[in-house]
Amino acid sequence: MRRFLGSLYRVVTRSGFLAVALFIGLVLWYLPSLLELNEFRPQLIDALQSTFHCRVLLGNVTGQLIPVPGLVVSRVVFVEDSPRAWVLASVNGVRLEVSLKTFWKGRLIINTVRFARPRFIVHQYQDAGEHPWWALLNLPKIDPSRKTQTINDIQIRNGIVEY
Repeated sequence: MRRFLGSLYRVVTRSGFLAVALFIGLVLWYLPSLLELNEFRPQLIDALQSTFHCRVLLGNVTGQLIPVPGLVVSRVVFVEDSPRAWVLASVNGVRLEVSLKTFWKGRLIINTVRFARPRFIVHQYQDAGEHPWWALLNLPKIDPSRKTQTINDIQIRNGIVEY
């Protein structure tokens, strides 16, 4: 009887440990997606607009802890900053890896921006003098007037170019 109780105790404690670990894992996985982090929207828009030099429209902003702490934006659209307002690129999902030290202080420093399957759209038009012009998303540039850069790395996965 004593051996039975000893083995039953081991099984129950190991099962309890696994159940608690599973619960903590699920909380860490799903909790950030339930948080609304739209308070960082103006900082995100400013960082993306100053990097790509066009207007940026953002979807819903949520968080993630696993695999890397950061923010997830459900939809991002880059629009030409002119009266034509052509769409230059659109992305269904953007993952932003942020610096946790500054994130808890309310500042947003983005280590990596990862665009998953973006669509880059190239437009051709003619001006009044019948000269052909192309409108497309500019490559990211460093703005010398800004003291600190908020985006350090940009990654594009499986992008397509449309004409």
